[in-house]
Amino acid sequence: MTDTPNSSPPASKPEDTFLATASHEIRTPLNGILGTVSLLLETDLAPAQREYAEAIRLSGARLLELLNNVLDYARLDASAVELERESFCPARLGREVIELLSPRAHAAGLDLAARILPTPMPTYVGDTGRIRQILFNLVGNALKFTRQGGVLLDIKSLDDGLEFRVIDTGPGIAEADRQRLFDAFHQSSTKDAYKDGGVGLGLAIVKRLTELLRGRVDVTGQLGLGTAFSVFLPLERADMPP
Repeated sequence: MTDTPNSSPPASKPEDTFLATASHEIRTPLNGILGTVSLLLETDLAPAQREYAEAIRLSGARLLELLNNVLDYARLDASAVELERESFCPARLGREVIELLSPRAHAAGLDLAARILPTPMPTYVGDTGRIRQILFNLVGNALKFTRQGGVLLDIKSLDDGLEFRVIDTGPGIAEADRQRLFDAFHQSSTKDAYKDGGVGLGLAIVKRLTELLRGRVDVTGQLGLGTAFSVFLPLERADMPP
C-alpha cells in the first residue's frame, strides 16, 4: 500500500533521465573495480602494494557513496516519491543501522551504540526504507567527523510518533553554520569538505526525506562539545506486538 503526495508529479526532464542513466552506468564498472581490489587485498602483497590497493579501495568507496547521494538527491528533487506503509519495530530498525555501521566505527576506534526508550518499544507504521536511510545518513555523518569518543543513536517513543537523536562527541558546529547545514552542496567549512571527500548532500537528503515523511529535523550542540541531530516523525501505532 502506498501513500502519494497531494501535488501532481512533475514531468521528468531530459537532464534528470541522463543523470539517472549515467549514474547507473558509472556505478556498474565502479562496483567491478571495488570487487577486484577487495580480492587483490586478500592476496599476498608487499607493504607498498597493499598501501596502493587500499588507497584505490578507499577512493572508489568514496566515489560510489558520492554517486549514490547524487542519484538519491536527483530523484527526490525531480520526481514524485511514493511512500511505503508497513509495520516495523523501531528497536530492530535502529539495531540494523548500528550493525551496518559498526565496522566503520570500530575501524576509527569509536564507540557506537543505540538506546531505546521505553522497552519493550511499541511498533509503528511507516516507510522503513526512508527512515533507515535518514538514520544511516545521520549516524554515518556523525562517524565521519568524530575523532574520539563515540556516537549514540537515541530512539524515543512518543504519543504521536518517534523521535530519533544522533549524538556525537565530535568538534561541534558553530551556530552560524547550522543555518545552511541542510542546504545541498554546502558543508560547514572547506576543511570538512576535504576530510569528508563528499559534496554536502547527505544532510540535504535527510532534510528532504524528513519533510517527505511530514516530520522535522533540528541540530543543536556547541563547538568543542559535540553535536546532536534530532528527527521527529509523526507515525501511527501498529497492531504488531512489541
